[in-house]
Amino acid sequence: MSALRYQDQKILRETGSIESCWLLTVDRTPDQVLPMLPDGYLDVVIRRGAPGMLIEPGKRPLRLPNAFVLGPILQPIKIRFLGSGSWFSLKLRWLDLTCVAERPWGDSVFPLESEAVKEVLSQYTGGAFPELTINPSEDVLWRLAASLHAKAIKNRISPQLRTAIRLVRSTSGQITVRDIAVEAALQERQLLRLFRSQIGMSPQDFCRVARFRYSMRKIQDNECVKLAQIACESGYCDQAHFAREFRRFAGMSTTEFRRDLAPRYSSIRQEGVR
Repeated sequence: MSALRYQDQKILRETGSIESCWLLTVDRTPDQVLPMLPDGYLDVVIRRGAPGMLIEPGKRPLRLPNAFVLGPILQPIKIRFLGSGSWFSLKLRWLDLTCVAERPWGDSVFPLESEAVKEVLSQYTGGAFPELTINPSEDVLWRLAASLHAKAIKNRISPQLRTAIRLVRSTSGQITVRDIAVEAALQERQLLRLFRSQIGMSPQDFCRVARFRYSMRKIQDNECVKLAQIACESGYCDQAHFAREFRRFAGMSTTEFRRDLAPRYSSIRQEGVR
């Protein structure tokens, strides 16, 4: 059995900002590593138990705080767990942190102090759990996740940006920025400003990440399908373009991912799923 057990709950409300909640439980086995690849979302993460280290290419390892915002990322990262514990996250489609601090977009991790965590979670959960502390029990965390299914959570986001995000997700990134702007009734520079302020990346990069995630799922779900076919179905010009983009976001080739990482992703997520 894997020393990492992943559980999640999908939030089935397209109008809300929360995509899902997840809980990762780390057993006592030391020095476990979890690879994390770009997905276009942001995670508000609360840690219980032993700390972890963020490993980014070309940077010194960073000791992660008790609570933080992770993302958006445009390159693969790893979290090295230094002992047993639990990691709970709200995976957000967008995030407005102007109420607590100016978000230094471009950094992978934004630490949140206790009061800031409460304020952000109150904003994004409709005040569902005002008693939520910096070190909540797993039972409290799962009750929070379950309560979100019953709430129509709405946040400070323009209808145009919500439309743009839905277009990119529904097309798996196979849409031009011009077409997104037209459908969202925005000028391209307005679209760029909205994406950078609340998504943390440009609409072009958001589309690239969406295409990458679509191709990644294709590789995971279709072991026998040729990579050239996946490249075509994912909207890449050719297999060479697909290979370059995949290596940038995954940190490895498509062949290496299919052989080494895809099975691990599946095994982590299948064990103990609620």
